[in-house]
Amino acid sequence: MRYLRIFCFVLALLVLNSGVEVFAFNENMSAESDKYAIELVQDEDLEEGRRRFVFDVSNKVSRKDSEIKLENMITEVVSLNVVKDRMIVFGGVQNAGSAVAIVDLLENEVIDVILCYRPRFSETKNYLIYEKFYPRFAPPEVRSDLILIYDLSKSPLDNRVGVMAKEYELFKKKGGRIGILKNIGLSEDVGYPIYPPENVEKKTYFVWVESEKLRHFVFPKGEYHWFNQEKLIVMLDKHDGEYWVVLVDIAKGLDNVETNKIKLKLPGDIYK
Repeated sequence: MRYLRIFCFVLALLVLNSGVEVFAFNENMSAESDKYAIELVQDEDLEEGRRRFVFDVSNKVSRKDSEIKLENMITEVVSLNVVKDRMIVFGGVQNAGSAVAIVDLLENEVIDVILCYRPRFSETKNYLIYEKFYPRFAPPEVRSDLILIYDLSKSPLDNRVGVMAKEYELFKKKGGRIGILKNIGLSEDVGYPIYPPENVEKKTYFVWVESEKLRHFVFPKGEYHWFNQEKLIVMLDKHDGEYWVVLVDIAKGLDNVETNKIKLKLPGDIYK
């Protein structure tokens, strides 16, 4: 246990000094894989502050070209990525947070939009990890961090838990369009809760913590470390007046997460 605490303390120092990842702006705004070549070719203003983004998609295998139009809550495209047969668009939302659009390249269809804060890929890009969104004018009680993971190998329905899974299923049966302000709740409550444990256990996206001391503050923002072939995630949290190293084990699946917390010791306290 002593060595585990030393390891966690050293890891914490590395995290604190590593800085927060910043997405590099790609002036050409393009992405490429062995199968696809994608480029943003048009960006135009629409009514009410909305924007339309048009992408040219070239399938190197079938030698077919297609066009994808992205017209939802995203008002700025930050980066493009190709993950297997999906285009992942990291963007910004005016006067709000970040948004990630997931596009099925086989169907040329936007299948999901995630409204969140500080989205990041895992190292292999199998997962997206991010903080749950809350409006900037939201009361303090909802400003407690909830960390979520989106499994890019699964469907949008399978990336929702609890009541929201049923709501999304009904929404799609009615032919609803994801990613627009009218349906913003389905973009806010998406992904598997992995921390804190109370949200994991209850399979809920609901956050309301009255005591400021008991709110979770994961830091540095957007900084997560993956280990053991992406089966273990390590982060730091300030909670209940203490600093904690949080180890989230997803080896048994995102619906069966195990969490361990180790109190972060100061240098003079490590050997106590």
